[in-house]
Amino acid sequence: GALSSLKKVADLAKLAHTSTSFAERLEEQKYSIPLANRTRWNSQFQTVKKVISIPSFILNSILTDLKKNNLILNTKDRKILEDFVSLFELFNEATVLTQGEFYATVSLVAPTILGILFDLEREHASSNLSLVSVCEALLSSLKARFSGLLRHFEIDVPFAFYSMSERFSDPIFLIAPLLDARFKLLWLDNLQFAIKLRVIEKIYSTFVRFFSKLNFSVSQPEGADESNVAEQDITDMMTKHVDPTTKRKCLFPYLNDTKKISFDDKSKVLQKTDAITDNHADSLNIPSIDLVDHAESVNLSKEFLSTEPTEASSAITTENKTKLKYNLLCCMSDTRYIPEKQSHLKSTSDKRNCQLGWFTKYNWLSYCKSSEKVYCFYCRTAYQNKYHPQANKMADCSFTVCGFDYWKNGLAKFEKHESSQCHADCIYLVKQQQQQPVAAQIIQAIKFLLRQGLALRGHAEIEGNLIQFIICDETTDSTGSEQMCFTIRSVDDQFIVQEDVIGLYQLNSQHAEHITQVILDILIRCDLDIKFCRDQGYDGAATMSGHLSGVSARIKNLNPKAYFVHCNAHSLDLALQDLTCESPSVASALNITKDIVNFMKKSPKRLHFLDSLTELKKYSKLKPLCPTRWTVRAASMNSLIINYDLVETSLNEIISEGGPPSIMANGYFEQLYRFSTYFGLKLGHLIFSPTEEISCSLQRIENCLQDVLCAIKTLIGYLQRIKCIEYFKTFYELVLKEAELLTEEPELPRVRKPPQRFADTIRAPVVYQNVFDMYQKQYFNVIDKVLIGLDLRFQQSVFPLLCKVEKFILAAANGTQEEADNLNIRNIAEFLTDDIDILRLQRGINMIPDYFSVINLENNFGIKKITKIQTICDLLNVQSVGKSMFCEYTTLIRLYLTVPVTTATAERSFSTMHRVKTYLRSSMTQQRLNHVIIPHIHKERLDELDLNSICSTFISRNQSRKCFFGCI
Repeated sequence: GALSSLKKVADLAKLAHTSTSFAERLEEQKYSIPLANRTRWNSQFQTVKKVISIPSFILNSILTDLKKNNLILNTKDRKILEDFVSLFELFNEATVLTQGEFYATVSLVAPTILGILFDLEREHASSNLSLVSVCEALLSSLKARFSGLLRHFEIDVPFAFYSMSERFSDPIFLIAPLLDARFKLLWLDNLQFAIKLRVIEKIYSTFVRFFSKLNFSVSQPEGADESNVAEQDITDMMTKHVDPTTKRKCLFPYLNDTKKISFDDKSKVLQKTDAITDNHADSLNIPSIDLVDHAESVNLSKEFLSTEPTEASSAITTENKTKLKYNLLCCMSDTRYIPEKQSHLKSTSDKRNCQLGWFTKYNWLSYCKSSEKVYCFYCRTAYQNKYHPQANKMADCSFTVCGFDYWKNGLAKFEKHESSQCHADCIYLVKQQQQQPVAAQIIQAIKFLLRQGLALRGHAEIEGNLIQFIICDETTDSTGSEQMCFTIRSVDDQFIVQEDVIGLYQLNSQHAEHITQVILDILIRCDLDIKFCRDQGYDGAATMSGHLSGVSARIKNLNPKAYFVHCNAHSLDLALQDLTCESPSVASALNITKDIVNFMKKSPKRLHFLDSLTELKKYSKLKPLCPTRWTVRAASMNSLIINYDLVETSLNEIISEGGPPSIMANGYFEQLYRFSTYFGLKLGHLIFSPTEEISCSLQRIENCLQDVLCAIKTLIGYLQRIKCIEYFKTFYELVLKEAELLTEEPELPRVRKPPQRFADTIRAPVVYQNVFDMYQKQYFNVIDKVLIGLDLRFQQSVFPLLCKVEKFILAAANGTQEEADNLNIRNIAEFLTDDIDILRLQRGINMIPDYFSVINLENNFGIKKITKIQTICDLLNVQSVGKSMFCEYTTLIRLYLTVPVTTATAERSFSTMHRVKTYLRSSMTQQRLNHVIIPHIHKERLDELDLNSICSTFISRNQSRKCFFGCI
């Protein structure tokens, strides 16, 4: 039953981090379920605690709506989980305390173990406990592991069952809680009275034995009897405890009512300590000291262990009862007061006085002339102005209310106060009030976190251009939800191209109709009209690019000017994917690269062995190959080629070790030892290196169609140049030379004839005369397939019209007679409709070449002929008069530049999304995802934000913020 209930909790936690619907429903009810970490048991405890904190009717209703009835917790499950939390509550608290900074860990051991042990015994004695076996197992394990400690309390435990249990038999674990003023002897309350007295005697005996080596100071309440203490008084002090029948809710319930002890008046206690040590100097070597023979020691212990509040601590915690009197400049000043001369510091009754050098060493000391005492300027100011939110934490009133003048112990007291957390808090609070723009530091931190993609709100703004282009792409996030990135491409008056990611939108369906509705909804929310859209860019999926019912066709039906452009980087990648599907040599090289790199990187041991083989030689680390990344194939294949011999040596070593990995290593080694594999790697690297360079250049935002076509023509020219016998001979000889010591000799494969019954349907295999001819055929086939793929993928229907527009723009700029045919406006009338005044454009064309000639001569540009669109933009940006004179021509250029070449911006946003919405953040809502991802993408706009304005707005919204941060 317990395992089944805990399995449901684990499934619920997993569902909360994989199902956005479940996470959002819980968040609406202000609940959440953390995912447990298997290596941290208390994280599993917190998961169970969070689950049972959700009311049954809320959790069951959500699970029923999501059709997850198998995860509904029934009454029995909840009873088991509640008992589980009850059993492990104190274990969790002990884990948190021992990892904290406010307790000395050694002082926690004995009180913690006793508290947990007694709690488990009470749980075990309960009649309605459902996890009896778990409780018994915990009791048995606890007694066995801490038997050395528990034997001090006369608890029946297995003797030396675990070797580590004897480590807790040291008396230091009994003395440490005594030295911690929070525990005193209260942690012994649950022991039987007789056992308690014997344990106290043992603690006392050990304590006095090493008393002379201890250096601590304690305070004594006024009116305490120093001569003797009645035994009944000691009994009353020790028997103050919590009712054992009460169910524990924390490890140390007796600390809730304990008041902090003042440590101001130390002289009397120190004198008593010295006297007691001298009186019992002869008894230090006696194994046991009788408790009743040392009334003065017990009296001192009572003073030290007293839980009564002192006069000083009461003054701190009771408001309006203590009034600070500020009559002199030292008390009324906004800065600390430092005497000018040593003679201004008066001596006390013991002929000691304050030292002027202390004010230099401790830059927080302030002297009061009226009381002739020193105070902490920051703590006193914070207390007076009520800056500190928890005044009860300021228990040491020596530097806040009463003043300090015990100069004999001054340095030790100053060091202790300076290292206290309360002092540090007061310094921070006072300086925050002195420096009003403190919130700017917080805003600066938020800004930094947003740049790094952390989960905080951000701000983004869309350009208000009329000429815009829609870019969309889809991917799945860490929860399996389909996310669509919506991007707007626009061109401003300076011909600067901008691509703004508007956000990510979760798709409930991948049908074209639904995606179209989402796009239209986004445009409405952004206050953009679909009629101003001039182009749209997607990938080549049928849902997006279908010419009948795809998203592009539906958008074009609403606006005929929204021309569809297939992402050119996708087109180049598809051409290379066609090659891998049709060329066995390249496909085999890619597969072997991917498999071997993953095999080596999967094991740290294999990577370490590979590193050790280098022996300070040139070594390039293996780079993984991702099938969906456009520009990693060449680098991954090259890393394997460079480390070919090292990888072979590593595989041989793995084979010699045996085991399951040796089988895979043997297969990889046989493939690497073939010449065909090395040839395929070199041929693939030869093809992928230039294509990836072209792919990187195509991903630039400012590219236009002219740049794309120029890059593709360059790639085609390169492939046609290396497609010759002479180049292949050089390439083949180089591969043979490199593979001489790495692979076997190249040889022709055995000819396999097809069965006779398939002779008419299967083509007979090609028979080669020699190895050179076979690899030459493979070489030319690969290049031909790439050329065919490029020609097929870069023949988009909108390209002819865009090429005519490009020629018209260049012809109008040059104005030469040979380009008169390109100046025919009728060729591009379809592109100009509804956007450009054709008559005005035609009138301005005649003056454009003369204007450019004047700009060229005046600025000594030395341009003989304009061949690039970017050159025209630069000339028009020299003087603004050109844009106003030829406004229609300028608009035409902006329309042309609006046409994108790739959807790389959307692809980059997906990389950002995968960094932000990780597995650990899989439950974040769609709104929060966009709030984080937008500032992270638009870093340049984030840097332009006015932090002072943000701070002022933030602080002015709330009175408590004004009080804490001050005004800006």
